[in-house]
Amino acid sequence: MIDHPAITHGSDYTTIILAWFDGGLHWFDTPRNHLDMVVILDAYYLSYALGISLAWIFAQRWQKQGKFKVHSWQVYDLTLISILGVLLGAKTVYVLFYHLDYYIEHPEQIITNWSGMASHGAILGLIAGYWLWSRATKVSLLHIVDNTCIPAAMGGMFIRAANFLNGELYGRSCDPDLPWAMRFPMRDEVGQWLYADASNKVYSVVIDQPDGKITQHLEPYTLNEGWMRLTERNPVKIEGQMNVWPVVTDARHPSQIYQLILTGIVLTTVLFMIRKRSTRVGTVTGAFFVGYGITRIIEELFRQPDQQLGFVTRYLSDAFGIEMPNLSMGQLLSLGLIAAGLLILRYRAKHPRLIAELPMPIDPRVQKKG
Repeated sequence: MIDHPAITHGSDYTTIILAWFDGGLHWFDTPRNHLDMVVILDAYYLSYALGISLAWIFAQRWQKQGKFKVHSWQVYDLTLISILGVLLGAKTVYVLFYHLDYYIEHPEQIITNWSGMASHGAILGLIAGYWLWSRATKVSLLHIVDNTCIPAAMGGMFIRAANFLNGELYGRSCDPDLPWAMRFPMRDEVGQWLYADASNKVYSVVIDQPDGKITQHLEPYTLNEGWMRLTERNPVKIEGQMNVWPVVTDARHPSQIYQLILTGIVLTTVLFMIRKRSTRVGTVTGAFFVGYGITRIIEELFRQPDQQLGFVTRYLSDAFGIEMPNLSMGQLLSLGLIAAGLLILRYRAKHPRLIAELPMPIDPRVQKKG
């Protein structure tokens, strides 16, 4: 069984690239506590930056080739809209659908904690931003998405790589004899390691700063999934309290890698092939929605459901008294994406619009003479 690097390297491991604390900038370093730290760049932020950069590069290339019917300066507009759409959409959907109770109690974390993001929300945020822009410029919404969804799929590869490096969104329990089975660190909602005492009671570490003095104490924490104490490590004491050991998962699927391969490589390759042969507006968009939904549903079969939600269909089963298959929130949202993609493909099959026939949008900077 393989250990995640955070387990292997302990406190020396970090995915924070650049941070401000103790009155200065620090590269690849973290303080003893996170209360006075401002993260400027980490693996997760970098993954989004790489995805947006790819979108800009491909949009510029396709615009110059005449395949993306917008003006060159409008690519910059779309890049800015993409940034806002991804950040606002991903955070909004995560807050509303994944962890509403937590954010009601800690509303300040909506702004300060950008670790909670939902990829389905990023897609919805992009669509909303592009729709508003398309209404103002008269550029086809589907044509815009046709030229941005492939970089979005590629960007998902970077994001899942960052998820893996952070040791988050890991998979369900698996046979420890599986060659790639892994143990991951277990953390609470704010990213602090969980600990367990000799009697296997689990605790989270709460860091406070009353009167300017930093203190730590243990609070009981409930885990509803397989875990173990990292007994090969020496026990630690939190502010002089009992001996406790870090908590890690039992053997798990590295589901982040599964989705990296399915979405970032397989789906991206298929979309490039479809784009090369497609002559109709909306074909790539519909294929992206269907393809992302399918690959996400497959990946969720191996991914550990969010602890605060579990299988969301159980709420529907309880409400209506009918048996339903166990589906996670990600799978439920993916079914909606698949349905939307099929509707787009069906509509475009009945009402085809050729890319070659799309007009260039009017450039408002060009003044009419006379």
